[in-house]
Amino acid sequence: MEFPKVLVTVGTTSFPELISAVNTREMVEILKNRLKCHEITVQSGKNDLEFIPEFKDLSTKSFHYSDAFRDCIRAADLVISHAGAGTCMEVLAAGKALVVVVNDTLMDNHQTELADQLASENCLVQCIPASLCQTLREFDPSKLKKYEKGDPGRIVEEIDKLMGFQQ
Repeated sequence: MEFPKVLVTVGTTSFPELISAVNTREMVEILKNRLKCHEITVQSGKNDLEFIPEFKDLSTKSFHYSDAFRDCIRAADLVISHAGAGTCMEVLAAGKALVVVVNDTLMDNHQTELADQLASENCLVQCIPASLCQTLREFDPSKLKKYEKGDPGRIVEEIDKLMGFQQ
């Protein structure tokens, strides 16, 4: 299992727990030894990030936002992401391995529902910030299934039948 290029993204909001979980000595060891990563890119949103010195052996990049974010996804081998619906769908549509980190500090967290559903379909692996390192230690990408995009035409057909436009 090799993921030379890892992308971490928190989206447009603040998710300091994910940034903190990534920016540790333990994470550096997992990235280098388990995932065979040599480059990590962190989209930090509203969070400030200064990599700890242990990251010196890896190529590191960080930015708050980018108009070329889709290019970052395409370039990555593994994406570690917040559980935002847009980001999840974009990463899965690009066919990338995805580890979703749910923000367990949010009340009425709708992101958990999406992560639960996609994890139950084996499209991604999910965790919380506190269990990210353990999740990556146990991560087996061979268990992931390719995300199959739904057919929006089917719902139109069902609505047409319901309305009597079609039999």
